[in-house]
Amino acid sequence: MSIVIAGAGPIGTTVARRYVDQGTPVRVLTRSGSGLDHPLVERRRVDVTDAAALADAVQDAEIIHFCIHASAYDAKVWARELPTAERTVLAAAEAAGAVVVFPESLYAFDTSGTVTEATRHDAVGGKPGVRAQLLAARAASPVPTASVVASDYFGPGAGANAHAGDRMLGPATSGGTVRPLGNVDLPTRGPTCPTWPPR
Repeated sequence: MSIVIAGAGPIGTTVARRYVDQGTPVRVLTRSGSGLDHPLVERRRVDVTDAAALADAVQDAEIIHFCIHASAYDAKVWARELPTAERTVLAAAEAAGAVVVFPESLYAFDTSGTVTEATRHDAVGGKPGVRAQLLAARAASPVPTASVVASDYFGPGAGANAHAGDRMLGPATSGGTVRPLGNVDLPTRGPTCPTWPPR
């Protein structure tokens, strides 16, 4: 089985590590040629928006983990960059006969209650609208896809901005003080931010 992982951020690196820990080789694609340094990792310098380069890099793939994101945390940037990148990977996957696995957030989902596979994910406008468009495009594609939805990054390597990432785990594992965001007395069902969903 040939596994390709596009991206070497927290998610891409974690996925790569899980495979190699099981003895499965992977190919990691990044613009810089970076990625997990391991004997079972083949690192390639590939810009995933370059259709020809991506098609060449995934031509033998059975599974593609598409773990890239936009260059900025801004709805206009997301709208400009993400649909194009996903169309490119879906076209390459179709030619290769591969399945594409996407990490996904809750942005597009109605979070007023418990989120399940049946929850509406048809948000309009801003970042939620971009995510909803991406989900719709995946559903309309002939390529088999899976969208793995999580509310937040969690664990080591998740970065300073993740609620349960390095800013929590570092202090918690070194005897420091953890400073959570929010009010522990508020109910945990659904978001409590008055500007939800974020724009």
